[in-house]
Amino acid sequence: MVSANLWDQAQLLAQDVENVVDALEGNTTTNDTETTNELRKMLADIFVDNASLRKQVNSVIRRALIANIKSEENEEDEIHLQKTFLSKFLET
Repeated sequence: MVSANLWDQAQLLAQDVENVVDALEGNTTTNDTETTNELRKMLADIFVDNASLRKQVNSVIRRALIANIKSEENEEDEIHLQKTFLSKFLET
């Protein structure tokens, strides 16, 4: 059997939970707006980072292609590229 003291504590905890839920539901519109603004900022940051990374990757690929073309033009000054993923990609 559950003692009266434990029963009273359980009821108080249930009431506290109910009060917190009611308070949170009342602030939902404010929290939703704040959350939406935070998500928009995060998404904008992701797009900026993505653009920056694309520029860096394009620069690396362009330089590798230029180095490969120069090495083909100057057979006597041929540059031996290390067997990396990029050099394997350029050979095909």
